[in-house]
Amino acid sequence: MDRFVFINDNDAGSGNNSTFSNIKIYEGSCSSSLVALNRSKSQKRVDVLGTEVEGFNTVKMTPNPTNDEFFLNVQAKEKVQVSIYSILGQKKYETQLNLGVNKFSANRLSLHSGIYIVKILSEGENIITKKLIIK
Repeated sequence: MDRFVFINDNDAGSGNNSTFSNIKIYEGSCSSSLVALNRSKSQKRVDVLGTEVEGFNTVKMTPNPTNDEFFLNVQAKEKVQVSIYSILGQKKYETQLNLGVNKFSANRLSLHSGIYIVKILSEGENIITKKLIIK
């Protein structure tokens, strides 16, 4: 590779700095991931993005904000655990997630109106952190 690019959306004109941490780079494990680079000046570079799930790939949380029910959709090849923390760092809930859609009720978990931090940890110790807003 000859470039490494980070992109932060919705930051135009804000004057803020972006910080990236816990970055992992995978190379060569996805059979469909490749970058074709022709060194000839007459030919353009062609990028092809991989489509295979690489271990702990994605977790989508919807709806957010929510009044009560919310869902965590997990796409992973390994065990995944979720922990929910108050904005002050107090652990409110923790459980193992299933592959696919996991349904939660803020009322049943005694999560009152406010902002919570949802930390998703894979068996391979990859972490995704999301902000959950309960109205």
